Amino acid sequence: MSDLAKRLAALSPEKRNALLRRLQQNQVDDTSTKQTILPRQQEGNTFPLSFAQERLWFLDQLEPQNTAYNIVSALRLTGQFSLMALEDSLSTLVQRHETLRTSFTQQQHTPVQIVAEPQPVHISLIDLQYYEHFRQESLSRALVQQELQHPFYLETGPLWQAHVLRLTRYEHILLFTMHHIITDGWSNEIMINELTTLYRASITGRPSTLAPLPLQYADYAIWQRQWLQGEVMETQLAYWRNQLAASSPLELSTDHPRPAMRTYRGASQTLQLSPEVSKGLQTLSRQQNVTLFMLLLATFQVLLMRYSGQDDISVGTPIANRQHAEIEGVMGFFVNTLVMRADLSDNPTFVQFLQHVRKVCLEAYSHQDLPFERVVEALETVRDLSRSPLFQVMFVLQSTHPITVDLTDVQIQPLKIESAVSKFDLTLTVAETEQGLAGTLEYSTELFEAETIHRLLGHWKTVLEAVLQHPQTPICALPLLTTNEYALMLNQWNATQHADPQPLCLHQRIEQQVQQTPDAIALVFEEQLLTYAELNRRANQLAHHLQQQGIGPEAVVSVCLERCPDMVIALLAILKTGGTYLPMDPAYPVQRLQYLIHDAALSLVLSHASLQDRLPAATSRLLLLDRAAARWRQEADDNLTTAIPLDQLAYIMYTSGSTGQPKGVMISHRGLSHYVAWSRQHYAQQQAIDSVVHTSVGFDLTVTSLFVPLVTGGKVRLLPEAPGID
Repeated sequence: MSDLAKRLAALSPEKRNALLRRLQQNQVDDTSTKQTILPRQQEGNTFPLSFAQERLWFLDQLEPQNTAYNIVSALRLTGQFSLMALEDSLSTLVQRHETLRTSFTQQQHTPVQIVAEPQPVHISLIDLQYYEHFRQESLSRALVQQELQHPFYLETGPLWQAHVLRLTRYEHILLFTMHHIITDGWSNEIMINELTTLYRASITGRPSTLAPLPLQYADYAIWQRQWLQGEVMETQLAYWRNQLAASSPLELSTDHPRPAMRTYRGASQTLQLSPEVSKGLQTLSRQQNVTLFMLLLATFQVLLMRYSGQDDISVGTPIANRQHAEIEGVMGFFVNTLVMRADLSDNPTFVQFLQHVRKVCLEAYSHQDLPFERVVEALETVRDLSRSPLFQVMFVLQSTHPITVDLTDVQIQPLKIESAVSKFDLTLTVAETEQGLAGTLEYSTELFEAETIHRLLGHWKTVLEAVLQHPQTPICALPLLTTNEYALMLNQWNATQHADPQPLCLHQRIEQQVQQTPDAIALVFEEQLLTYAELNRRANQLAHHLQQQGIGPEAVVSVCLERCPDMVIALLAILKTGGTYLPMDPAYPVQRLQYLIHDAALSLVLSHASLQDRLPAATSRLLLLDRAAARWRQEADDNLTTAIPLDQLAYIMYTSGSTGQPKGVMISHRGLSHYVAWSRQHYAQQQAIDSVVHTSVGFDLTVTSLFVPLVTGGKVRLLPEAPGID
């Protein structure tokens, strides 16, 4: 009886009937069941490859002896263990499954598999019992890693090997290493189950209870190539061509640049979900009439969408590909890969998106017979050695059950293998365990740091908990941050209060610097040099003149000047009066200048005579500083004593208007003062700062390069307007 049959037999009649109704509701036209796989008719020991084998063969030709497709299993054997019985059992297993004695070569430029005659198996015994316990553990781990890096030669074989590590007389470790081209996850379970049955028979001297196999893997490979032709092939291809047309690679932000060719170096991290969350997800999947796989896949795709900013997300997932009863007990590389492409546009609720994922999965299952390799060929994707075709991220859901094997005087316990390989950018494997759902995220260490993966797992956990609480939430509104991250952002990073021992307006800070370095050069423009004392004196003269023009607190004055000393003098003068300056670049289109003048309700515009023609004709109250220089330079040159509250406006800066009408951003004296003080501290540790101003006065960055040097005793060099400078 197959494992599936056993599980069905264990169900109550009510559950079996409910399952039957569900299957009937979701029944699809599965053409794979319309033809039975029959034993091969051809003679000899040379047979074609399956499509899946052909892909791995091609990858091996591209990069010979690549160990990325090594599969290592480790079992701890406790009790009276017999190496001779194990060798006898493995010999029978090799005789029973042709795939364990298969190698691969080329004949007439076509890859083929060659099945060898069975030979007795001899297992190497590595004796570690004379080492101390901690040394045994380290040596065992080293041997496992050595097996992971053991190269297989497809042309010569064998493509599997076994070692026994003896720790004590009654404790051993059995290591199996196999190339993926002859096995898969389902096959590994077959091997363990049959090996234990054969071992038990060998120890007790009784005949094996294993039924003869109706087929071998080569029979399946021959059938697959004969069946997947003509109308069957075209029907499957039509679906995948339409489903995956114009799909784009997933572009996640990575910690390192993507290398030109993958080396498959990887690591993994785990996440254990609580029993409450695990049960809640099971309940939610039943309520929404989806499988747990569909629910977890949907949450993972939401996370990838939020990380990448893309709303077209393709994720690969393996499928056992054993729809035929006659191959359920056959070892070999049957597993196929399906691409689950999801559309996350228009910000649906999670429940709505979940139903979309359900539809995608059901359609993919009904077209699962077409090998992934043929899908790649049919879509004629551009070969990119830096990433896998069609998808870069994989999702796997597997049910794990404790191995409880009744061997004579031997207890078996599986050992966890820490793999250093990652075939994709990311592979999230979720296992259903007795403690709840456990996730393992395998990642490419060429692309990601461990900290990034730890954070990603935390964000996925947050999404899972959020959909349990509020499944109707739009997917873009689902929270990502963990509790610790939220507290860090809200509290620690937001603790930006800084005690200013002497809160002053910007122009007052500059006046203090004038007292300290009156003769130092403050401003350089072509051949002109202004000391701190000269700059402050001219700004005071213009400020007194502006006061006489009615400019005071809250008055908005525009400065429409090219880069020159008068521009800096005008900005400081306006601040000294308590007014608010609005920078306007003379190079702006007339329509923008007209809009700014009207929208800001200007009290005055400061400019030069040479720029008058660029201003809108309706400009009211215009002061041309060069023509009026004889008047305003006769004013008093002492500092103004106007009391200016720190919360009063210092300047207004308008946005570009690229998303609509330009909007004025209002900056207070307090904000300007704090920013300049912070810049002074962080840019040069309170040393004198020199800078070159080459940007427009209407660009906010000019505030930094213009004012920060003037509060540190530094020097500002103004570059004249010229083509190619701005």
